[in-house]
Amino acid sequence: MAKKRRPPKDLDQLDLFATEPEDPAPTLPAPEETIHLSGLAAAVQTPPEPEPVVEATNVLRSPRQQRARIDRIAPTSLAERIAEAWHRQHAGDGIAIPMGIVATLVLLRRTAVDGTDVAEFVLSLDKAELVKFHRHVWATLWMRQPYFVACAYPIHSWLMDEDEDLPAKVVDAIHAVTHTAITGGLFNITGDDDPAMRSDVDMLGTLLTNLRSEGARGALAEIHTPPELADMMARLLITPDDYEPGAWFAEPAAGTGGMFRAVSLAMRLQGMNPANFGWHMAELDPIATACSAVNAIVWGLGPNVLIFCGDTLVTGDTVTPAIEFRQGVLDHHHEVMSRFAIAQATRQVHALVTMLGVSD
Repeated sequence: MAKKRRPPKDLDQLDLFATEPEDPAPTLPAPEETIHLSGLAAAVQTPPEPEPVVEATNVLRSPRQQRARIDRIAPTSLAERIAEAWHRQHAGDGIAIPMGIVATLVLLRRTAVDGTDVAEFVLSLDKAELVKFHRHVWATLWMRQPYFVACAYPIHSWLMDEDEDLPAKVVDAIHAVTHTAITGGLFNITGDDDPAMRSDVDMLGTLLTNLRSEGARGALAEIHTPPELADMMARLLITPDDYEPGAWFAEPAAGTGGMFRAVSLAMRLQGMNPANFGWHMAELDPIATACSAVNAIVWGLGPNVLIFCGDTLVTGDTVTPAIEFRQGVLDHHHEVMSRFAIAQATRQVHALVTMLGVSD
């Protein structure tokens, strides 16, 4: 007997991922206070005033927890399957769409706040509902994390125009890639509630490598540091005695943020909290930059994150434009949310007046 399809819940009532609102005033780095990850060797001089220290939780120390770490083969195998599912649909030559589809999914946890099994819920949606679902995730995230959503625009912009229907082949591709990712075990890699477990793999970086041709990677000088090497470097150089909360780390060729993944994981393994530090990522490629913004959420890097997209060899100061862009995004978000609050209050007053029978 065929399994009865469970009707989807109202997306507006389903909280699929819990994130805190952004801090509108991050602690900003000074050049001499920044740890440049090119060699991971620069010392921190006088660090800025730190954010209040948050006690690290879920530190991976026991043998049982260590054995639960992600199999390194699984992400590569899954990325190959996702890339194959995308290309089989012949929905276009660009990679922004499949990267955006998977970026939506890596933002989710296995279980929603209300206990809903997220994989079961998403797989129950038909194609039209699935498009709405992907849009809903980004719209909800913009309410809570506008800066990261703005930085990730290159991989979700194709979803934003709700007045224009997506081509049928793209809709089919969204369905195929989403199902391939979920049934292939994506949530086992990125869906854990513990950010330490989510920080074991750069799933978006692995997928980007699979979707891009060797020629394209060469033209972009795109070389992702092997995760094993990044982990080894981070474990050797990151210790609580060397880095105080409030210090900033900078990467001038961040890619999708793989080195920061390793550093944040090394911190958690030693009882440190990455949210107590600052992270500045600069990258030339817009797609990789967008992925680094999503990864900042997935890996729990905290509120003090600055992202710059551009040529760092041409732009010497990448901090100032990153700060200006971030502030512009937050100002716009504040304006929109203020208007929304006013409109909502007006509707509530109107409803109350109507209920009381007060004439105009």
